Formats: sequence, C-alpha cells, structure tokens
Amino acid sequence: MELKQKTTAEKVEALKNYLVNEDTEDLELALNIFNLIKRGNAFGDSFFAHESIIFNDILEFVNIKNTLAPELTAFCKKLLVIYYNAIYRCNDFEKRQETKPIPTIYRHILYQADFLTMSQLAMEYKVDNFTNETYENGLDILSAMADKLSLFNKFTQPLREEENKNGNES
Repeated sequence: MELKQKTTAEKVEALKNYLVNEDTEDLELALNIFNLIKRGNAFGDSFFAHESIIFNDILEFVNIKNTLAPELTAFCKKLLVIYYNAIYRCNDFEKRQETKPIPTIYRHILYQADFLTMSQLAMEYKVDNFTNETYENGLDILSAMADKLSLFNKFTQPLREEENKNGNES
C-alpha cells in the first residue's frame, strides 16, 4: 500500500477523509481503521511488516490514534448506533422490511468486528440514544459476529451435518 510510505501527517489526512467518506470501498483502510478502534491489539514485528498495515511502528500508530481521537470517537459512536439498531431490530420482521443500507465503511468494520470488540467500544463510548432506524444486513452482521465466537460450532458443523444426513435417510 503506497500510504505506508507517506508521512504521518499524510496518513492522518487520508484516514480523516476515509472516516467522513462513508461509502468508500477501500478494504485496506477499513482494516487500518479497525485496528485503530479495536482494543487489545497485539503488535509484533509481523503486524507492522504486513503490506496492508499503513503504520510503520507502534509510535506512529499511537501518534495517529491520538491525532484522530475526535474523529474516531464520532466514528465509534455511529458504529455503535448501527450495531445497537441491528440488535434492537433483529427479531422485528416488519421493521427489517423497512431498511436502509449500512454505509460501506461501517459495514466493512462491523463484518470484521466481534461481540467482544463491540462491547469494549460500548464501554468506552457512551451513546445516549439511538434512532429506531433499521439497516440492511443487520441480522447478517450479528450472525457473522456470533460465528466468530462459536469455534465449537465451526468444529462440529460437519459432524452435525453428517448426523442429520444419516438421520434423514433412515
């Protein structure tokens, strides 16, 4: 990614632009935003060496994160509003029919996230209220998050499918 070679100020500007342009399709920048908002990152040498990561070292990462703090706060609050709406409306079939699209940047981040990440964000960024908007793919996003927590389910899925197949044949 050519952004890795840019100055810290240029990276900050690019990330600021990405945060306000909700419909950009840049998955690599989404990954970098996700790393900025995620708690408990493990930074080894391989993290900064990865071609998709725009940060050169931990110092630059922290500097960019601190510089973008207001923008990241606003972003996280909107991310939480979309997440809360997905939870609130997941069992309301009629409301799920009246949906609007999740802005691309938020959709990319939510598909990367899991319940632990969202819980950590919820503890840090208080959202006083949220609209009763219903977004497309809300249930899909919650399902994707649930799948990430269900390693046992992933390991046993082929066994259950085989058992169901054998049970249906008798």
